[in-house]
Amino acid sequence: MLKLICDSVSYFSQGDEVSFFNWLNSIESVVKVQGFGTELEVTVSSNDIPDEELRELLSIFTRYGVQLKQLRIFENSNNAEWFTQNKVAYWYNDLMA
Repeated sequence: MLKLICDSVSYFSQGDEVSFFNWLNSIESVVKVQGFGTELEVTVSSNDIPDEELRELLSIFTRYGVQLKQLRIFENSNNAEWFTQNKVAYWYNDLMA
């Protein structure tokens, strides 16, 4: 299990907040989402998650302004080419910051 931190997430409406949690909880590898003050702790089952789920985390974190560099824990030899070595990807600069 590993934990990702979502700090000071901003929602634009109550529905936006519901969508955020529904989206996170739709990812099979996400086993728990728990709040502590202004932080949300997202527990993921392992650092070896399917590419589709990693792409969803990239999308959610980008959409809600969550720090992307913590997602580098998911890099492996099977996804490095599209994930951390793709310098034209929309997430690259924030991921590598």
